[in-house]
Amino acid sequence: MSSVKMKRYYSVFIALVILISCPILVSASNVVTIRVSERSNVSGKMIRLGDIADISGEDSVMVEKIRTVVIGTSPALSKSRRISKGIIEASLKRKMIDASLLDIKLHDKIIVTRDYVSISGEEVKEIVRDFIYKSLPWDRDFIRINEIDYNSDLILPIGELTFEIIPLVHSVRRGRTTFSVIIMVDREVQKKVRVNVHIEVLREVVISKHSIKANSVVSEEDVVIEKRYIEGLNTDIFTKASDVVGKQSRRFVRAGEIFNGKILKTLPLLKKGDMVSIVAESDKVRVTTTGRAEEDGEKGKMIMIRNLVSNKVVYGWVVDSRTVKVEF
Repeated sequence: MSSVKMKRYYSVFIALVILISCPILVSASNVVTIRVSERSNVSGKMIRLGDIADISGEDSVMVEKIRTVVIGTSPALSKSRRISKGIIEASLKRKMIDASLLDIKLHDKIIVTRDYVSISGEEVKEIVRDFIYKSLPWDRDFIRINEIDYNSDLILPIGELTFEIIPLVHSVRRGRTTFSVIIMVDREVQKKVRVNVHIEVLREVVISKHSIKANSVVSEEDVVIEKRYIEGLNTDIFTKASDVVGKQSRRFVRAGEIFNGKILKTLPLLKKGDMVSIVAESDKVRVTTTGRAEEDGEKGKMIMIRNLVSNKVVYGWVVDSRTVKVEF
């Protein structure tokens, strides 16, 4: 190999060594600048660098990557969190970003707070009140809301706010109805609260025209229809005279008392020992035999019957005072 070629190869080798051993000089125009705000508000559950800093530079890909770097979890609603330079550099390092190649400008104290929305107790009351007026099957003029027992304010994250209200009917007592109010933000449940409401509804009801003794059968002369304010969402009251006439009083009924399911009971169509026709039928066949009721039964109730032909006990539904239907 000639000395000229040797010198040429040697020159190239020296140039490569110098290039590898010397640091790469980054043009000022390519440096990404991060200006961290002294105070920032965030709305999500996580703090990203783009939420608390102004990030600029010509390398748009790197700028966007830095924006999405997660710094940590957001503070609790209405609370704040302090962020240090070390936390920011460690977060960048986890994303394989060398903080020494960035122009980071920040304050000694970096405070991050979380945005929230406050719903007052009065607003919750109004939401429940509006639900009651819209959901009950009576005109607004016939509904009296005397009291809504709820006073707490709610702190919620920012987002689309929706409510689901469920009346807990089993809780109706002494005119009070409990509603379960489910508060959601962006369709995610945030809070569940219970609200007690005192409701009265003006309805036509069946009342006793005069006092009625216990175990008496109610007749048409015993009842009258009147409009009364009924406490709570009481579904156990009677609104038609036909629902009361023929039933038996469980106890003494005062004059003017509203009839309900606790006061009256339905007389059995069949009593234990009554003779009945046992009917089994399909579309094409009908079979009838004689039986005896083994227990009292109201219309539509399933009772035991003894088949007097086979002497076997079967179950059937009371059709009337003389007939019980069994499955074919």
